[in-house]
Amino acid sequence: MPWRTDAVTGLPVRARPSPARLVSRGIAVPALAVAVLAWFGAPAWPRQIDDQLITLAFAHEWVETGLPRWSSGEVVEACSSFLQLAIATAWIALGGADANLFVKLLAAASGAALVAFAAWRMPRGPAGLIVLAALATWEPLGWWTFAGMETTLYALLLTVGWAGVLVPSGPAARLGPAAGVGALWLSATAHPEGNLHFALGAALTTLRGGPRERRAVLAAGLALVAWHALRVGYFGHVLPTPFLVKMAANDPFGRQWGQWSWELATAGGIGAVLLVAFPARPLALLPLLVQCLVELRAEADWMGHARHLVPGVCATAVAWTARARPRRLRRATLVGLLGLVGLAALLEPNHEGISVRDAGVLTTPTRWFGEALDTPTLEDIVWIIESAPWGGGVVLEDVGMPGNIEGVRIIDSVGLTHRDIALAWVEAEGADARVRAQLSGAGAPALVRRMKYGNDGFARPVPWVRLPVAVPVLYPHGTALRYRLTQARPTPDQIAARWAALWGRYPSQGPLTWHYALSEARRGHLVTAARVAATAARRNPADPMLEALPASLFAPFSLDTFDEGPSALRQISRPIPRDQAAGLALALVVEPPADDGQLVTVAWGCDRSPVATVRVYNPTVVPLPAWACEGDTARIRVEALDGRPNRPLARRVSVGLTVLD
Repeated sequence: MPWRTDAVTGLPVRARPSPARLVSRGIAVPALAVAVLAWFGAPAWPRQIDDQLITLAFAHEWVETGLPRWSSGEVVEACSSFLQLAIATAWIALGGADANLFVKLLAAASGAALVAFAAWRMPRGPAGLIVLAALATWEPLGWWTFAGMETTLYALLLTVGWAGVLVPSGPAARLGPAAGVGALWLSATAHPEGNLHFALGAALTTLRGGPRERRAVLAAGLALVAWHALRVGYFGHVLPTPFLVKMAANDPFGRQWGQWSWELATAGGIGAVLLVAFPARPLALLPLLVQCLVELRAEADWMGHARHLVPGVCATAVAWTARARPRRLRRATLVGLLGLVGLAALLEPNHEGISVRDAGVLTTPTRWFGEALDTPTLEDIVWIIESAPWGGGVVLEDVGMPGNIEGVRIIDSVGLTHRDIALAWVEAEGADARVRAQLSGAGAPALVRRMKYGNDGFARPVPWVRLPVAVPVLYPHGTALRYRLTQARPTPDQIAARWAALWGRYPSQGPLTWHYALSEARRGHLVTAARVAATAARRNPADPMLEALPASLFAPFSLDTFDEGPSALRQISRPIPRDQAAGLALALVVEPPADDGQLVTVAWGCDRSPVATVRVYNPTVVPLPAWACEGDTARIRVEALDGRPNRPLARRVSVGLTVLD
């Protein structure tokens, strides 16, 4: 803020900024930062992380049974973020649709709020704007803002909490530390290591604050102890299962050290600006150090994109720069820092190394928001739905989306959602025997899948079950070894019910929509399938798969050919046997659709004489007339000939048989 000399006292005082400048500070800069974040993070929007669907399976089970437990009935603390679980459960309980889309939007809102908060707390001027640009263009922050998970929600809480603890400011400065401790308290429910952040923040506030702050810290600490008492009382264990899976059984000097180094390197633009342009603030490194400790102790993160480091980097950057007065820098230094930030924005860390982001995907951000969400482990989903008997168990490693399938018990061979399996892998006493007992007799699984990643990949053993000969199946990411331990299979109605229930939970996922619509079409419910397909294509105009879905639902019809241009678009079906005609109808879809309908003539019978003219509004059902042929088959002929003035000829008429309800 600029300074001026008071005319009366002659003392320097802060100049009051103009209203336009206040608007620029409070709205324009944060809005621009959010827009940049959305531009750079948009390619992650269609991506779907399977682990997020573990949390949502718990949430649906909580609403349906009143208990937070795994869909097989296992009471186990397998969710990394109880806070996100509680929010998702509340959304479902209140009647909210598609909890998956909701938590993705929650992550996006959290990421946007984080960069907006950073814009409000950082100093104005070139140095502050460069730090803000470095955050908004850093690939991991954009990725987790739009890919989902609880990462940005946790990062927002850490950033607000540490800023309040370390840098209280404004007219409510006395409330800053208490508010910061409150945000850190919430972070303890958003991620396990949030408890360590709360402990450090509470200790600093106690040492540096007054009686009011100490009372706030004491109240928050007692509340956290009560929370953990309730948690342990319900789940029966102090340490959550993810700790056993990702930390207790992990080599502390494994591949995570390499991943940590290159992920941290991609944040070099942020770090360079902090070190060069701002005075040192050692305490601001605490959140980053905690998150570095977590990553180095955990196993290498297959999700990549600096998932563990994002909260620490954001919290440290804001706490370091908040209310700081930047050093005086030469123009050449600022240009160099800006160039370094631009270079860092092109780097993408993953679980195998650093790659350069595809510049082409950054030029059309709206395209990504027009696509449907992906469906993780789709090959497993199709196999389980169409092969697992109703009520049967399936043992596999990737259990997020499978845990949402109706009428099947999903058993996690890693142990994330099965406490005894997790304990067996760390060789806890008696755990192996308990797992063998659970997976024998009536609890024996029907299907088992082990995964080999690459030609020389390691397939996790399943030592508790005697396996038959495997059937290798190529997956996009490796080879699946499938085992069938029973000959029982689901009925067609059970398969259809599974697709319907799964799509009912997550209609925003494009591959699920595709399989559900085809499932309905196979059952003869072509009108329902066509409506689902048309709605999906309208909601996701940039998704090529959903764009092709409406036409894919209909059986192929051969077209007549003419030497000259036809006066009507004709389609002739294959023969319809007599014993299959009862209760059938035609479903018609015209492209392009007409607001006032397209007139279509339907011929049916031995000589295919016209029997009806209908106005098609996509889709339109035409009941088949009574059988009028002496033989055993009849044929259908469709003509999209519209005699109204100035009516363009339809490009295509899709015709299919449907069940007449």
